[in-house]
Amino acid sequence: IDEKLILEYAEGERIEIGREFCQGTGKLLGRLSNLTGDRSQDRFEAWLREISRAGIFLPGSVKTIRDHYRRCDFGDDPWVMTHGDAMPRNIIKTEEGIFKIVDEKYLFWAPEGVGLVKLSWDLKPPEFDILKEAYEGEKQRPLPKGSTHWMSLTFYYLIFSLACNAAANSWPENVTKPFFHWKRSLVMELIGLTGFDRWQEKLAWRAPYKVYRNWKIFFGMKGRANPPLKRDAA
Repeated sequence: IDEKLILEYAEGERIEIGREFCQGTGKLLGRLSNLTGDRSQDRFEAWLREISRAGIFLPGSVKTIRDHYRRCDFGDDPWVMTHGDAMPRNIIKTEEGIFKIVDEKYLFWAPEGVGLVKLSWDLKPPEFDILKEAYEGEKQRPLPKGSTHWMSLTFYYLIFSLACNAAANSWPENVTKPFFHWKRSLVMELIGLTGFDRWQEKLAWRAPYKVYRNWKIFFGMKGRANPPLKRDAA
C-alpha cells in the first residue's frame, strides 16, 4: 500500500509520553532485546556505503569513521534486536493493554543498549530513568555501563540514523534539518576529526545550511533545538 509492505493490521491507541508510555515501551524494548544474534548481523558497512553514496561525509572522513568503529567498545554481549525510534508515533497500546511496534523499518540487530540512545535524547531524565528501569526488568542480562561504552553505542546509533537520512531524504531535505547537522557534528567529535578535514566537512554541508538558517531567521521561523550529549546514560 503506497509502497509500504503491510505485515499485520493492528488496532490500538498512541500513548503520549509519560509514566505509562515509558514503562510500557521500556518493557517492550527489553523483551525485544532478549532476541539475540551475533556480529554477522551487523549492517554497519551497508550503512556506511549509503552514507558515502549520499555524500554525507567525504571519503577521508568515511575511512576515519571505519577506523573508529574498529576501536569501539561493545563488550562481549551478543547483538540484540533493537528499535531505533521507539517514540509515540511508532508505538501503540492495544485494547488488551499490550504495547506493539507499528513501524518495522526501525528494527535492526545492534550491540546491547543502542536502542536507548535516541530515547536518552528525546525523553526528560526522569522519564528516561523510568523507561530504563522497565527495560532492565525485562532483560536476561545486565545492561553494560561506562562512558566509553555509551559513546560507542552513541556512535553506532548515529551511523544508523544518518544512513536512514541518506536513504530517505534528498540533499535539499537533509541540508535544511538542524538535527541532521547536529548528528554530523557529533560524529566528527566522536571520531576526533579536526583541522582541515573538519573544515572541509563543514564547508560541504554547513555553508548551505547557514544560508537556509539565516533565511529562516529573517522570516521569523523556528527549528528544533539540539539535545545535549549524554556521556553515561547507561
